[in-house]
Amino acid sequence: MWTRDGSSVHATVQEHGDVRLYRLHVSSAQAAVVINDPGTVGSFSIGPTGQIAYAHSSPSDLAQLYVRNAQGATLRRPAR
Repeated sequence: MWTRDGSSVHATVQEHGDVRLYRLHVSSAQAAVVINDPGTVGSFSIGPTGQIAYAHSSPSDLAQLYVRNAQGATLRRPAR
């Protein structure tokens, strides 16, 4: 999924049994891990301010919805 400004693309990558979310900066071809939590990043969406909403599950936990800022920090679960 492309960022709003077209400078980066986000994609999930399977590594060592986990599925992580990466950001690839187009101009530099540098990849960075955005979400590196143990388990699986499922569907995700990027908001206009760069916030990332995503589903995350693990072998011990059903999928939950989370939101992070553009840098991958400030993990929180939206109110139910």
